[in-house]
Order: sequence, then C-alpha cells, then structure tokens
Amino acid sequence: MRKLGKGKQFWVRSLVIGIGLVIGIWSLGFVVGCGQGVQNVVEEGETVQGLVISPEAVTLMVGETQRFRISGLVKGLSTTLEAISWLVTGGIGTIDAEGLFTATATGEGTVEARVDSLVGRAKVRVVAAGPVKTISGKVTDMISGKPIAGVVVYAGGKTAVTDSNGDYSFVGVPASVESVTVKASGYTPVTIFSQKGKLDIETSLDPRWPEVGYYVGSNTYISGEVRDVNGSPLDVKVKLMHRYYYASALSNSGKYTMSTFIDPEKIPMEAYLSAASSTIAGIKKIEITSTGSVDAGILTLEAGMATISGRVVAPFSSEWGGVGWGIKDSAGRYYCYPYEYSGWGDNYSLNVPPTPQLIIYFIRAYKYTDNGHVVKYVEDIQVASSETKTVDVTVPGLITLESPADRTASVGVNPVLRWTPPDSKFNLYLVYLFEGGASSVIKWVGVTDKASLTYPTFATGSGFEDLNLVPGREYFWKVFGYYIPGFSLSSSSVKLFSLLKNSAPGIRSFGSGSVSAFSVGEINQALEETVSEKTFSFRP
Repeated sequence: MRKLGKGKQFWVRSLVIGIGLVIGIWSLGFVVGCGQGVQNVVEEGETVQGLVISPEAVTLMVGETQRFRISGLVKGLSTTLEAISWLVTGGIGTIDAEGLFTATATGEGTVEARVDSLVGRAKVRVVAAGPVKTISGKVTDMISGKPIAGVVVYAGGKTAVTDSNGDYSFVGVPASVESVTVKASGYTPVTIFSQKGKLDIETSLDPRWPEVGYYVGSNTYISGEVRDVNGSPLDVKVKLMHRYYYASALSNSGKYTMSTFIDPEKIPMEAYLSAASSTIAGIKKIEITSTGSVDAGILTLEAGMATISGRVVAPFSSEWGGVGWGIKDSAGRYYCYPYEYSGWGDNYSLNVPPTPQLIIYFIRAYKYTDNGHVVKYVEDIQVASSETKTVDVTVPGLITLESPADRTASVGVNPVLRWTPPDSKFNLYLVYLFEGGASSVIKWVGVTDKASLTYPTFATGSGFEDLNLVPGREYFWKVFGYYIPGFSLSSSSVKLFSLLKNSAPGIRSFGSGSVSAFSVGEINQALEETVSEKTFSFRP
C-alpha cells in the first residue's frame, strides 16, 4: 500500500452509463439515449493499494488489438501525469506507451501498468485466429426515430460507441459471437442472440396493437358530433383509432369530446372514428394536424351495420377472454380499438360498419389464465352491409417453463433457461429476467429464436458487469413467445415493437412467487402470441 505524497492526487475515472433505452427492432432493434463520465478524487494523504486496469479481463484472437486504460492516475499539482510503464507477460503480445496491446501468440498472460510503486494487472487470453464477421447497425430513439450518439454496445467481450449518426460497428469479431447487448440507465438492458453477420439495429414505432402506458405524447382532445342520415343527433359510443393509441367517449345530444395522446413529432397523422347503434353504423377517416384540440366534424351513421361473431377456443381452461377489432389500410398501416368484447364465455359478437373501400378489418382474440395468456390474430376480414360473418378462432397453448425448475438453487451464474412452446412453429421469444424483491423491475431481456438460452457473462470493466448474476440472490424469469410467418431471427427483417422502459405503468413490480399484471408491446406481423405469466425462481 502507498500513501499519496505531498502535491499529488489519485484520480479515479469511472464510466457512469446514463443512457435512456427503449427497445424496438427493425430487423432487430435497440433504442437508447446517451451518458456521461464522472470523476472521483482520492485526496492527498489517503491510502492507495494499486491501480485498476480496464478491462480487467479480455479474450482476443491473434492479430487483434485492445486499448487498456488505468482507472487510477497519480497527478501532480502541475497537472502533468507521472510516467506510466506498460508490460506484457506470457509472451502473448506487445503493448505501446499508450496502452495499445497487440496479440501476437496464443496463450494466457497479463498486461501490467506501473506508476511509481503502484501496479495494476489485467488478464489476457489469446486464441488462434479463426473466421470473423462484422456486426454493425444503427441505434435510434423509438419515439422520435432520430439516431442517438454516444451509446455503448457490447459484443464478443468488446464495446463500441455509436457515432453522431447513431452507427456502431464491430469489425473482425469471431464468427462464433452470437449476441449484442445494449444497456441504459432507467431502461431495460437487452441481449439479442443471433448468428447474423450484419445486425442492423434500428427501430420503428409502428405497432399493430398499442399498449396503454407505453406511448408518450401530449394530451389531445378530439371533439365532434354523431348524427343519422336525417341529421338527428345520436347518443352512442364513439371510438377513435390511430396508429399509436385509441380512445372512446359517449356522445350526449350527439356531441362528444374524448382525450387521447398524440406525439407532436408524429403529426400530421391519420385516424379513424367509428360508432354503431341498433342497425346503423358509420366510420370516418380524419386527419390530426395538431395537439391540443381537434374538431373531427360530423360522423354519420347509416343503415347496414355488420356483425362479426364466433367462438374463441383455447386448448386449456380459460378464466377470461375477449376480442378486439382494428383496421388495416391500403398502405399496410394498422389502427385498432382493443377489448371491444370481453367476458367469461367463449362466444363473442362485434358490431362494425361495413368494410369501406381500400381498407380491411382484423380481429385480435385473447384468453387469460392464472399461468399466462395467449393471443391470436385473424386478418383480411371484409363484411358487407348488414352481413353477419362468423369467424371462429382457436388460440395457441401456453409456454411451459422447464428449467431451472421453480425455487432451484445453485444453478451457477450462467444458467441455461429452457422452455417448451405449445407448437414448433413459434419462432421468436422474449425472455424476461427479474431480480427478486418486493419491488422488482426487469433486470434483463433476451431475444432469441430458440427454445433456450444461456445467460451471458460480461467482462469486468466493460460497463456491463452489473448485468452479471450474483451468487445467492433470487431471480425470476418468464417467456413471451411469438409466431411470425416466414420470420427467421438470423436472416429476416421484421418490425418488432417492444417498448421496455422499466418505469412504464404497464410493467409492474411483484413480490416473491407472484406476478402482477404485465404488458409488453405486440409484434407487428406476429399472428400468435403465448406468454407464461407464472415465473420460476432460481439462485445462482
């Protein structure tokens, strides 16, 4: 140990990630903000045991380089840093005066840094060069769509930082690397497991079914009137559907006002108003050009109300279920009004206007149990004036969590999480990991197309080490599964909407052994969703 002498200070630099992360995938997607560095100063006379080198451990291939830095610097009053000497042991490579290490031979060794009598060491493992690939992409903000600079991304034991365009790149990483991770303060860290050589990380806020609590916008009031073809006012339930949210209100003497959220950066935007009463119904397309107050004009209901009805059948005993409906326009954009019909039985009935030209309807059927919920979409529905169309829906079964079994102890810090989907056609999974406690939030999310994954380990000094599991602590996990026709995580492009801000109202805390109501955004193009609401716990 050493006490700092007169006129010297020991400066410790540590990176504090203060990044905002919202997740969304176009092909695959992360959405994050940016952070800052923080200095801590050890004052004169305090005891210093040694230097800490960052990263503290790393694996490289022959020919690769790694910049090492020391997080402790002895600084004189003249602000001139004392000389730092670097040394490599084990005959595995060379290092220059700036701490740039070059791997030249396979084996294990150390990189040492010395300042006066202070010493710091990092472990280095060098393996033979093999097939390599490039992982690159763009990180953007989900709400604004704008690129985010200064975001830290992790892959293959290395970190990259996005540039002013939000772009990042890992060049020459081993071909075996199959995951990319992004973490951010206040939001849920996510790892995507994929063998894809070029992993484009972009985002799109274009969900087919928006979730309350996730959409960010300004409170906007939509006002209008509802009349029949003779101009008489009608008192009915008026529904608003736009691409990111929905709302409803009851008209009084034909007049109504409803509140919804509108993101100012998304206007102008199109929306649909609809209403039905007895044998009449109507639908109207409007344009929202500002936040605050919007005059929607007159919605006219005409004769010819149509009905979509049928049964929702589940391969398990269901406690609750329902059906909602929505619109898909000629450009493939979705507008929806959820939970139009809900109840304890299997039968449903929706009163809708006859399908206008250039749009089609879709329905979303769902079932809930104590152990989970399932969703099934049926698209391309058209109904003529006064038609009653029968659409029966069979929803998928539930995911079964297999291992670690509930309340398992000593699984290690890299547990293999396995589950069984209800059908082999499911091809995308979101795995949620919670750290136990009365006010738990999501610790981490994994995205994979397989029915298992191994929890990753992050190198010390990478800035991601706080994601590593801690022996003795209790963790909970659950799985969302999706079936997307024609989708492959390794080769396909798909819009994935998964907004995972851990402070969002839709994601609630839970105590040991139980889970509160929990929501995530839907996957655009997914036809089926199955979720294990029952979590299993384990201890590393």
